[in-house]
Amino acid sequence: MSAQILAFDSVRSQHEKLARDLQRNIDAEATIAAVADLFLADVDFQDALNALPKDLRDDVTHHGRNRLYSLGYPRPKRKGDVA
Repeated sequence: MSAQILAFDSVRSQHEKLARDLQRNIDAEATIAAVADLFLADVDFQDALNALPKDLRDDVTHHGRNRLYSLGYPRPKRKGDVA
């Protein structure tokens, strides 16, 4: 294995660990407001999220969205949804 591949694997594994840490932070919050504050007001969280590659960043934001829904945040109405 070349040094470049090892370096890439190491960086990727660090990014994956960071993504898991961010998801744990999201899961630790008990209210909708606290989860929203992570994404909107916590500068360290935002910086860490922005440091991730797009695929991992998307996974974390999707996880956050699902956490909001599990806490009772209303799902958006889609065109054609029946109330």
